[in-house]
Amino acid sequence: MNLMDSSSRFLIYAADDHPLNRGVLFRQLSATDNSIAVFEDEQSLFHAIKQNKPDLVIFDSEMQGKDMFAEIRELRKQHSKTDLPILMLTKNDSNEYLALGREAGINAFLKKPFEREQLLILVQNFLDFAGREQKNETKQTTLDIEAVKSNLYEDLHDYLGSRLVDLRILLGKVREDGIVLPEIIESSDRILNQATVFLRSKIAGAEELLEMEVNFLPGIHSLLLNRYAAAERRFLFDYTEKEEDFFNAITNPEMRQNLLSFFEEVTTNDLKYGKDESRWHFALQPDGALVIQFLAPSLYTGLNKEAGTGSTSIRHRAEKTGALLEISQQPEYYYLRATLHHGR
Repeated sequence: MNLMDSSSRFLIYAADDHPLNRGVLFRQLSATDNSIAVFEDEQSLFHAIKQNKPDLVIFDSEMQGKDMFAEIRELRKQHSKTDLPILMLTKNDSNEYLALGREAGINAFLKKPFEREQLLILVQNFLDFAGREQKNETKQTTLDIEAVKSNLYEDLHDYLGSRLVDLRILLGKVREDGIVLPEIIESSDRILNQATVFLRSKIAGAEELLEMEVNFLPGIHSLLLNRYAAAERRFLFDYTEKEEDFFNAITNPEMRQNLLSFFEEVTTNDLKYGKDESRWHFALQPDGALVIQFLAPSLYTGLNKEAGTGSTSIRHRAEKTGALLEISQQPEYYYLRATLHHGR
């Protein structure tokens, strides 16, 4: 195990069973000026996590040993995605494989080979969130989240299991010259397995939704963090406890859903047309209103043109929240300001 001890408040665990890769990973992470521990196998990594939980875990998907996804699922019984973010380095970027990883509890993936800057962007995003969580005195538990996920997985298993049995009985009647066609059953199994992976990955998103029920703004932060991480984009999300309290005071489910749709639409637009670092800033005003500001460098060059840039959809979602919206769209940046009042 390589260890770099610094005065930083963050602790990063990284694991790779190849000596050369461990050395490279250690040098890359050392640039973050945090405490770094690098492990040579998954057993020592997970043992260390149990002894002293880090702020971020990074591991290579090709390490030899037990089923890493199974290990992650066990780990998630004690630590949520916000409590312990996990970044996986992988050569396999198939949709099915990534969906399995997300369902197991992986926060983000980085496709190998990657540039040092790509790694550091993701690391800084997660550490920014970790720093905010350290300041947040709200105690969150994974108990309810895990119970909901467990029940959903059980229902999903029972439903698909019964449908698979029905399908096998039906396909057993499909014969050609008195011989069952095994390729039909195999194809059907493959389709159902793909559907299972897709549905389980969707269910995994229930964790972020439940976190929003506990504390809305940090939940939004967590949700957007995962989206920007998947796009390998740097973003800042700046707010204080006063802004958290503002959103937590909004208890109307429809209003919360409208706010979620607004944040997601702005993010979708940014991931399509933006680049580099995006910045969100929240500020509670003396009159009780909340101002949300968003700024990002833009790839869109059509000055004073909103058609085709997603701004119409953003305006529509802002109207549903009652927010007063201003958008400034320039060749090199995209700026948004939304003013939200409690009573609207």
